[in-house]
Amino acid sequence: MICVLKILFLEGKIMNNGSSMVLSLDIGSDRTKLCAGVPVGNDRVEICAAAMVKTKGISKSVVTNSDELTECIEALVKKLEGNKKKLKRFVYVAKNKNIKVNSIYLTIGGEHILTVNSKSALRLSERPVLVSRHDVSRLMDTAKSLQRCVNREIIHLLPQEFMVDGYKRLKDPEGVCGCMLTAKLHTISCEASFMQNLINVVNNAGISVEDVIYSGLAASFSALTKQQKHAGVILLEFGAETVDALFFKEDSLQWTSVIPFGAKDITLEIAENLSVTFMQAEQLKMQYKSMPDDSMYKIIVKKKSADYNTIIPQYLTAVVDKKLFEIMFFIKKELELSGILSKADAGIVISGGMSFMDGFTAKLQEFMGVMVKFGIMRGFVSNLPAAGSNFYAAGIGAVMYAIDKNRNKPVKMSMRRRDIFRQIVGNVKDMYNDYF
Repeated sequence: MICVLKILFLEGKIMNNGSSMVLSLDIGSDRTKLCAGVPVGNDRVEICAAAMVKTKGISKSVVTNSDELTECIEALVKKLEGNKKKLKRFVYVAKNKNIKVNSIYLTIGGEHILTVNSKSALRLSERPVLVSRHDVSRLMDTAKSLQRCVNREIIHLLPQEFMVDGYKRLKDPEGVCGCMLTAKLHTISCEASFMQNLINVVNNAGISVEDVIYSGLAASFSALTKQQKHAGVILLEFGAETVDALFFKEDSLQWTSVIPFGAKDITLEIAENLSVTFMQAEQLKMQYKSMPDDSMYKIIVKKKSADYNTIIPQYLTAVVDKKLFEIMFFIKKELELSGILSKADAGIVISGGMSFMDGFTAKLQEFMGVMVKFGIMRGFVSNLPAAGSNFYAAGIGAVMYAIDKNRNKPVKMSMRRRDIFRQIVGNVKDMYNDYF
């Protein structure tokens, strides 16, 4: 998605048992989706609500109409908090789960997202000493101060590996003896003005913001396994206007890119070439490979007037294939230039709306020359039919991310922050605790 806003409501409660509830709101350029989940036991998550509505007021990483976007958020929240018997289509709530929205967790994406790999070092002492958790925090502070920029906000400062003197590839340096602590880091940042605009819209809906997470990273929590992340896997999260591309190796995020193409580009191509409406083009796009390859077969599409438009399936296929080739070519070029395509031993996993297109997985695998798998939602339990759809990959993944933070930092997660940007700075200091 060109613009993805996801919000996790951290301080809601399930009325029947008092357990902490987390909700995620995904505001994309096409659809707005909301998911809710609760911790089950020590390491499980139950998804107990999922909803979807048409997005209004946002396009191409720009809030075009703040009032419309605020109304969109308010309408979706009202549906989840209201009587389940009155809920409409695309709204699912588990039995005995009463939803209450309080503070939120904000997930952000779009073309303005920038990432960089870097190194940071910290001299501990002239003589060898044991590395402490405080030393790791000091190292992260140093790294952040060196990368600070006036018009950008650092969302994540993710350690890839640590080094203590001559010891390399350490995931947890605490307790290792040495004089110099060094870290390889993956930094994800966004435009400060864009983040603030989204925060203002959420606040206008009567909701306060707790923290932020990059949408592509959120999707990885529900779409990828630990084994895939260790072996080397590429995640392609297809949104309406962008594709989030992430590469994991040895359990760490090694590379990220936001590709400025999406499912909407194919829909517009069909609408323009076949003279149909956007909605008709969307329907044709999702079933173009399932139509008979027969010259006698015709597709009849009704126009706004009483006229009808006749479409030959082969022509539709040619139009879609041409645009698909452009998108796949750009993705493959990005992956090859970064040198990660040959390192993805676990292949490519695809997620998002575009991954549902008939024949797309096979076509992408043939073009890329590596194994491509359709993303299967995992790592949680749910009796909701919607929870199994990777349309909700980022939203459910964000719920899982927040619950994991709750378990690791129960005190900090219950605190209320007055200033979201000050809170982000504080969280970067503790990013090591979140991932290791």
